Amino acid sequence: MNTKTLLSTLIGGIVLFLLGWLIYGMLLTDYMMANTAQCIMLPMEEFNPMYMLISNLLSAYVVALILTWSNSGSAMDGFRKAAMVGLFSGIAMAFSFESMSTYYNSISPALVDAVIWAFMLGVAGAAMGWFMNRGK
Repeated sequence: MNTKTLLSTLIGGIVLFLLGWLIYGMLLTDYMMANTAQCIMLPMEEFNPMYMLISNLLSAYVVALILTWSNSGSAMDGFRKAAMVGLFSGIAMAFSFESMSTYYNSISPALVDAVIWAFMLGVAGAAMGWFMNRGK
């Protein structure tokens, strides 16, 4: 593991954290509250941002490894690869949650969640791809 991978992980983790705050915390709050089971959600006062940051850093590290192993060549390449990982992992989780829980009201918000995750991971991947290849 090199410094570039670790720094791009940090960048990607911060991008994911900020996008999550913007998208889920501000733009889609009402939609997600109306379409997910709120009985399992913590009150906002008990939200632990450190755990969320750790989650985002781990997700960004997976993307950083993929971009490093595939010799990603640009921000657009980083976006495409990360968005594909996000889309397929998001859809897999959507069907998994839908099959064994009542978290989502139907498959529709689960798939919306998957598409949002793909977008968020894609944007983080673009930032990471740009960082990894700056100056080349």
